[in-house]
Amino acid sequence: MWTQLGHRDKKISDAFVGAPEVFVDDSSRIVFMSDIHRGDSNGADAFYPQRNIFMVALKYYDSEGFTYVELGDSDELWENRHFSDIRETYGSIFEMLASMHEAGRYYSVIGNHDIVKKEPKWPEENMTAGKADRAAELFRGLFFPQGIVFKNPAKGWKIHALHGHQADRFNSDFWRIGRFLVRYIWRPLTLIGVKDPLSASSNKRKRGVIEWELAYWAQKHKTMIVAGHTHRVAFPNPGAPLYFNDGCCVRHEVLTAIEIMNGEIALVRWGIKSNEEGFLYVSREEIHGPVALDVYFQTL
Repeated sequence: MWTQLGHRDKKISDAFVGAPEVFVDDSSRIVFMSDIHRGDSNGADAFYPQRNIFMVALKYYDSEGFTYVELGDSDELWENRHFSDIRETYGSIFEMLASMHEAGRYYSVIGNHDIVKKEPKWPEENMTAGKADRAAELFRGLFFPQGIVFKNPAKGWKIHALHGHQADRFNSDFWRIGRFLVRYIWRPLTLIGVKDPLSASSNKRKRGVIEWELAYWAQKHKTMIVAGHTHRVAFPNPGAPLYFNDGCCVRHEVLTAIEIMNGEIALVRWGIKSNEEGFLYVSREEIHGPVALDVYFQTL
């Protein structure tokens, strides 16, 4: 299988050229979430039913001192033309993100659905310019790279984080075509329940190829990679290629995330549960791990 892969190696590598480096150690707390797809609350906004679960999770990570990392497709800018509509819909979320940014604990990379954020002027024009609210002041200095590298100098390992669409030729190289199809064809059909067949999350064969390309890159470059894009979680066993995927935030009543804490990595799920009295609450559940990062990096 490996001999048939590697076609997207350069594209994935290019995501880390000039990427910001964040220095970490065993005391660092980091959480990765992706594919939030915040919209404008209409019938095509898959995140809207998840907003309360997400807010509980975000408050938890903020209060526990985590660095929060969004791995792309944070905002649905293929279906929606105007970011201002999204920001207005989820004002409380953006206020919290702004506060975390000011504290140096918020990073966000571009995905294919919010790839327009890569334009140098986009953050200022959409996050701060002409805004009079407190969040606009706190967002100053924010930018959206393709990837981020987390480095532990004491132990010599790196974690490469990106959205993952770089491994997907259509959604990376021809994203403008994809945006046109989603905005003018699939968005109206989504309102009546039709799924987009070009999406990596709904096309099993395409999703598998993307996952293999990312795993191949991690294996070839002897590193760990954390991605999103496919909406399918990945948490390998030690000895396998170190490709991790945090899943998504648009599955019914479930959000998934990858956490790093105390030198360990885990896959967690946030969802709705009921107690013995029948009251609903938001729960956090570890579904894989935690596993010591040292165990993974010793296998490289």
